[in-house]
Amino acid sequence: MLELKNINKYYQNGENKNHILKDLNLHVKKGEFVAILGPSGSGKSTLLNMIGCLDTPDSGDVLIEGKSVIGKDDKSMSEYRRQYVGFVFQAFNLVPVFSVYENIILPTVVDERTDTEYIELLMEKLGLQEHKDKFPSMLSGGQQQRVAIARALAAKPKLVLADEPTGNLDTETGEAVMNLLIDSIKEFEQTLIMITHNPEIAKRADRVVTLRDGRIVE
Repeated sequence: MLELKNINKYYQNGENKNHILKDLNLHVKKGEFVAILGPSGSGKSTLLNMIGCLDTPDSGDVLIEGKSVIGKDDKSMSEYRRQYVGFVFQAFNLVPVFSVYENIILPTVVDERTDTEYIELLMEKLGLQEHKDKFPSMLSGGQQQRVAIARALAAKPKLVLADEPTGNLDTETGEAVMNLLIDSIKEFEQTLIMITHNPEIAKRADRVVTLRDGRIVE
């Protein structure tokens, strides 16, 4: 499903050049749930950005289903993100002036491929049908994260990337959201890569990858 080959990434910080990812290699199978652990500054979010083509490596390659996604123009990269990747962020990133339903279908509108029946199924599974016409400000944190998960799954992506999706939620709500996310990716046969600091969440993954100082150490 996914292969990262000899990824290196540098960031300029004033006069200093920080080496964030160092000759990093990673394989992820189709349908696998991989949890990424590591201390702050270890390169976790940078790695996720590379996989989701929100950033590009200074050297190395990212292959999805055997095809490189590096070096494409902005339009092609944008199309790749819309069609192949679903993002779940810690901060939800919902559009405040859009309803729940409008937020969910947002990734599908540009390509005119909204599957209404599938969207209804997602909302039913995530307990959002009764909230479909509400705005994000009318929802609890857990409900907003459910909307973010539905939006990530709406375009039927092959790959779901989640950056601390329960970080802003209380323990009980976070547990419920994780159950829904894991059930959903299993039902719809998607691959999940998740950054987390929560060891209990990591235990539920098929595999745990630990980063330290830009390298996979475990």
